Amino acid sequence: MSITKRHRYPWAVIEMCLRLHRAFHLSYRTIALKLQEHGIEVTHKTVFEWVQKFSFVTGYSQKPRKSQLKDWAMEESLVTCNGKNFYMYRAHDTNDKTLSVILRDKRHKSSALAALKKSVQEGF
Repeated sequence: MSITKRHRYPWAVIEMCLRLHRAFHLSYRTIALKLQEHGIEVTHKTVFEWVQKFSFVTGYSQKPRKSQLKDWAMEESLVTCNGKNFYMYRAHDTNDKTLSVILRDKRHKSSALAALKKSVQEGF
């Protein structure tokens, strides 16, 4: 039994939609418009249904994209420089190699985390 049994379009069209969606992260409407340029009338809802139905069968599953920041951690410590206290936020990888360091005079962990993420992403 074929997985595309009882479908109006050939498997090549369905697979192309899956590849466009997964590889290039195109929206369903964009994929439908691209197919219309080639003379294939498909609605964005049909493309959505194909992605939901066939993505796990073909290996184009809808897994969340992994971030570039996969093997790093952040630590916080209080350091004294020239008699003033600063909070030092350090991003390091699993081999304890320092990726980025930020000093803050106040403890704003959320802003330090955002800055560290940005600097680590730019470094890769």
